[in-house]
Amino acid sequence: MFAVHRHLHMTLYDPALCLDRWLLSTCRDTQQLFQISNKKQETVSQSSTRILSQQQRYRKASKEVSEIPILMAEVGTAEFHARLEVLHKLKNGWHTHRETVLHRLATMNVAYI
Repeated sequence: MFAVHRHLHMTLYDPALCLDRWLLSTCRDTQQLFQISNKKQETVSQSSTRILSQQQRYRKASKEVSEIPILMAEVGTAEFHARLEVLHKLKNGWHTHRETVLHRLATMNVAYI
């Protein structure tokens, strides 16, 4: 196919031949990335939030993350390693007291080659 395109002086890239799963737009729609910054942002405190003890915060956090290992284990190996890297970056960001924010990538119509 590439030889025919070269012979006819046509472009080798044809978006119609590329599966959607290889497009950057698909990657950006299905993946989440971390953006870590050292900037400190002001937080707005809510008067309705009650103060929790360390034990209460621990229990609440533990309950919130209890499903993460299940969600990580049910995907393929490549996706598992990608999710593990996200967790690793989050842990390292928090460990070094840096602000760590999770962002979805913006959609672009660019092939991921």
